[in-house]
Amino acid sequence: MKARIRVQIPERVLTFAIEDEMRPRLTAVLEELGLEERPVTPDELGCKVGYLAGFYGYDGEARPYAPPAEARGVLCMSGMSDSRMDALLTALERQGVDLPLKAIVTAVNQNWPFGQLIEELIQERAALTGGKA
Repeated sequence: MKARIRVQIPERVLTFAIEDEMRPRLTAVLEELGLEERPVTPDELGCKVGYLAGFYGYDGEARPYAPPAEARGVLCMSGMSDSRMDALLTALERQGVDLPLKAIVTAVNQNWPFGQLIEELIQERAALTGGKA
């Protein structure tokens, strides 16, 4: 019989293009909830989401990826239960932290470059708001 080893996915919040005025409030919320923030730099937009989220088996190889012009306030949650995500989103709203582009790491998007995830979020937001940012 083969033993199944379940790899624990770390609770981590990936962030990108956070406005300076939002940064202290975001940091306070994450610290209050004991969540690790992983800021993503423009040079890392070509890295796979799974690597940035700390998943096993991903390397840090990044292909060149230009930041989408509309990218601002990106928050991507990983390894969190539904109740932890709800607590985070509620706390962010309570503190007035406006992050228009939010996502959860999934089995599909963990293999995408982070920049592609941002582009998908921008397209989804435009579709939901009728093209308004």
